[in-house]
Formats: sequence, structure tokens, C-alpha cells
Amino acid sequence: MSAGCPSRTPKCGRKSSNRDRPATTRSARKAPAAPEHGGRRTRDRAAARVAPSRITSWRWRRDDDRILTEHATEIAGLTVYTVLATPRRVPSRILERDSYAYWDKVAGADFDSASEFLRLLKEDGLLRQQGEALAIEQLDTVSDRRVWHSGVKYADLFRCKLTHRLRAGDLLLQNNVTWSHATSNWTPGSGVRQVAAAFA
Repeated sequence: MSAGCPSRTPKCGRKSSNRDRPATTRSARKAPAAPEHGGRRTRDRAAARVAPSRITSWRWRRDDDRILTEHATEIAGLTVYTVLATPRRVPSRILERDSYAYWDKVAGADFDSASEFLRLLKEDGLLRQQGEALAIEQLDTVSDRRVWHSGVKYADLFRCKLTHRLRAGDLLLQNNVTWSHATSNWTPGSGVRQVAAAFA
């Protein structure tokens, strides 16, 4: 599956708009009277970086913030919001330019990305479940980190996909412009397999 971030895709190929701002959450405080210095409002950045599902840094709320949740405080006139953070470009040695990384900074915070991945596995016959099907929360190891619904469709993000059924001795090398994922499915009690997979 190629994740080359084509320019036509709103999630990774251009500067994020207010509507499609993904990724890590931040908390923004709204105060009634912030001090002014040199004509600019000062911003408190007491950065305490923790898990993505929690507060990563503080700043004053901006008008274009996309609010996820609002938190009451015991301080009169102070409201705390959890908002989406703007993604940052990261260097790519292969592309020789800075690009947005979709996995897992953006996808890991998006409920709809997990749903799209599950749909893709089912369509390609790569997800096999016996008996009662498991809920997506049971299959998604980072479900507790997801904070928003982007409405993303993989058909809009990716140009193509490759499915290769590995056999003993197979070795696949991929560059960092593609996203690789392995699935191992076999009927319980049907024998023992030795599977090795490495991702970088």
C-alpha cells in the first residue's frame, strides 16, 4: 500500500485546513484577561509531554482551533479545551523533502482510519475470524489513543496497494514511502508456524 502523500489528498498532501487537522491533541486555555507585551498576547507553554491521548502542551486558545472537549475549572473565567494539533512535516531521505507522516501520528488518533483498515482487510480476505466476530475495539491496540472522526477514505489517500502472500524464505524490502503491514491467520489447532516480521 503506497502512502506517498499525493498532492490531491487533503490529509497529507497540502497544508492542513481547519477541517482536516489531525493528530496529537493539545489543551488550549481560554482566559479573560491575558497580559499583552509588545502588542502580542503571551502564551503559556508549560510543555509536559505525555501519551497522545493526554495533554501534550499548553497554549491560549485560537479562533481556528478544532475543539474536541471542554473541561470545567474551579478558576473563575478560565475554561480548558482539548483541541487538535497541527501536524508537522518530517524529513524524508528518499523524497529529499519534508513531508507529512500519516502513520502513526495522524492515523493513530483517528477512529475512521481504523475502520477503513478493517474494511480493507475484509475486502482482501486477510481477516478471518471464527465464531462471533470481534469488535473493532478488541482488534485495535491503540483504540484508547483515538480522539476524532476525520471521515477519511483510503481510496482518497492511496494510489495503489500490494498484497503478497509470504512463503518460507521470502524477504521483502520496502522504502519509507510505502506502509507495510503483516497479517498472520490460521485455524487454531492446525499446527505450528514460525513467522518473523520486522518494520522500521
